[in-house]
Amino acid sequence: MNADKEMFMNNCENPPMDKHELLRKISEVGFYAVDLNLYIDNFPDNAQAVKDYKAIAKALNNLKDIYERYYGPLKNFGDSEFPGQWNYVNEPWPWEN
Repeated sequence: MNADKEMFMNNCENPPMDKHELLRKISEVGFYAVDLNLYIDNFPDNAQAVKDYKAIAKALNNLKDIYERYYGPLKNFGDSEFPGQWNYVNEPWPWEN
């Protein structure tokens, strides 16, 4: 965990943005990561694209970690920490919004 994220997460009781704003940001950054990944598949020797991909992948993981801290699990296959309760199941499901 980088120092900025750790400092932010330890000193912030309230989420940095609304749940839906944060999900939208995760979608935007995730789209950018997929797009860069596809570009690198075609141009694997482009060092700048690889550098950009690594940075955007790190940013995406940071956003997901922040989301999980405030709103519950987002990642699957054991990548999310279990807080000891399943509160998110009591909220409206995506298709109920």
